[in-house]
Amino acid sequence: MHTQNQFCSMAIMIILLYLFLRQKRVGLYTEKVFLRTLLVAMLCVSLDILSLIAIHYRADIPAPFLDLICKSYIMTLIWVSYTALTYVITDLYTEKEYYKKLRQIRPWTILGMIIVYCLPIYYHTDNNEIYTEGPAVLATYLFAISFIIATIYTMARYGSRITPKRRFAVITWMVLWFLTAAVQFLNNQLLLVGLGCGLGMMALYCTLENPENNINHAYGCFHQHVLVRYLQQCYERGLSKSVMFISFISERQQGINENYMDDCLRKLISWAKDNDSVKVFRGVERELAFVFSDMSEMSKAFTQIQEQFYYDQFYNQKSAKDGNNEEFPVSLFILFPDTLLLNDGNEVMSVRRAIYADNSNITSSFVCYANERLLEQIRNKKQVMSQIIQALEEDRVEVFYQPTYATKDKHFASAEALVRIREKDGTIIPPGQFIPIAEESGLISKLGERVFEKVCAFLKENNPEKLGIKYLEVNLSVIQCEQRNLSEHYLDIMKKYGIDPWYINLEITETGSVSSKNVLLSNMNRLIAEGVSFSLDDFGNGQSNLDYMIDMPVSIMKLDMNMTQSYFTDLKARFVVRATIQLAHELDLFVVAEGVETKEQLDEMIALGVDYIQGFYFSKPLPAKEYLKFLHTHGSPV
Repeated sequence: MHTQNQFCSMAIMIILLYLFLRQKRVGLYTEKVFLRTLLVAMLCVSLDILSLIAIHYRADIPAPFLDLICKSYIMTLIWVSYTALTYVITDLYTEKEYYKKLRQIRPWTILGMIIVYCLPIYYHTDNNEIYTEGPAVLATYLFAISFIIATIYTMARYGSRITPKRRFAVITWMVLWFLTAAVQFLNNQLLLVGLGCGLGMMALYCTLENPENNINHAYGCFHQHVLVRYLQQCYERGLSKSVMFISFISERQQGINENYMDDCLRKLISWAKDNDSVKVFRGVERELAFVFSDMSEMSKAFTQIQEQFYYDQFYNQKSAKDGNNEEFPVSLFILFPDTLLLNDGNEVMSVRRAIYADNSNITSSFVCYANERLLEQIRNKKQVMSQIIQALEEDRVEVFYQPTYATKDKHFASAEALVRIREKDGTIIPPGQFIPIAEESGLISKLGERVFEKVCAFLKENNPEKLGIKYLEVNLSVIQCEQRNLSEHYLDIMKKYGIDPWYINLEITETGSVSSKNVLLSNMNRLIAEGVSFSLDDFGNGQSNLDYMIDMPVSIMKLDMNMTQSYFTDLKARFVVRATIQLAHELDLFVVAEGVETKEQLDEMIALGVDYIQGFYFSKPLPAKEYLKFLHTHGSPV
């Protein structure tokens, strides 16, 4: 008998099982999936050894019992290929969906077992070769190969949703198993399938399933990425958890040594290790997350931490306990009660980030409770982001045009292009509902680019000169202004649609940093050289200032709607508006007044020398087709 390879494989898997069970684990269901996979592989190799022994001593073993042993072994080959498929799909579904999927796949495995046990099996023992053959073996190959094909198909189709490590681990496992099976098929004396199975398990363990990979060894607690997965699993199971984040804040201002900061973290972790009801996770930078089974446990722990480590900060006096008067760093405590109905672990992190952003400048230790109001805001933001992404993917981003009236030429010579999102039912999402979130999330850049493309397409499809259009105004977000390749990208789009750059005016607002301003200036000079003009948008609402009007190569200055309206209600504003218009004209800039709503306001703005008028007096923003009708109807002087 040649069982050395099988015993070697069994030894490898016993060591893996020992290492896996003795190490600290979070309690994820994926850990159970790996353990099941490992046990099935061990059963397969064990029955492989047992079948070889049974065949060798078949003269002393009743034939039915021999068949039972050998068929049980080849049956486990089906189970191993089945577990490979079930292992791959752990990244594709929630825990509940995963087990539902198993119930759909498992009948095929049971069917394979029944067929294998019903079909005859034969034994070959010539020339020191020991192996099984016959219909039962052929059926085993067919079922095992079908599961392997299904595994490969799943990885190919859903590869983007499967973590790279899991893909690599399963591919390594399959390659090792295939190669050893191929060698054994070509040389039946080399019984390598069992060894390939053991090496595949070692690849899974080392690549993905080693519990040590989830441990931050510098601090002796779990990593943050495991926290999200653990909470996700808890919420899917309907298990409410209370979570407490402790973040060290303003450490540089405090002048506290970094080593001391780390020591403080370790003290908190050491305290938690004596509490069986808490799991500890290392967060970003110097932050810890404590997960409790309920609110009472968290409240008790919070009080203990206050008294032991933050006594002077929360009780306004120094602690004399054990002579320990060390000052803990200023910390932000974020508490999530188990009564807060969270959907998943990502919601916890989103709420945590929002609270942290609002309290990152605290100067003394502070406690914040996550609440339904903040959770609702986070969910609303997530929903709007999803609406924006879907609208981009499904081409439901539209451009509305608000006509701009030229006071000297007395006709509508321009329009401001404004982004809108149309719902599937045809309704329009108000810009105030999605633009702030788009700016915060960075999606405003994609929206701005889509608007620019649609404006170029509109100009291509409609002869601008016949419409009396001198130019169309397109807003640039601050994020776009900071992109170094903006000018080249926009020139490529204009070239794609065959648009003369003279028809494009880009509206900018004030950017914060000097470096951003320099990048914007470089882009502006490149685009201006091709014929694009620029306007300074929202002048007077605090976003733009005189420096920009003087330093940046803009040709148009736009009075913000609030500034225009203030002219008619505030005496000081009247002086400011008049001075601003005079200064702009002395700088050879055209002036656009936004927000004009009445005939009296129009006449006053014209009297002040404003060059262009925009507002509801003429029209609200219009869809492209309605804007074209507006131009044909109102093309003559007003």
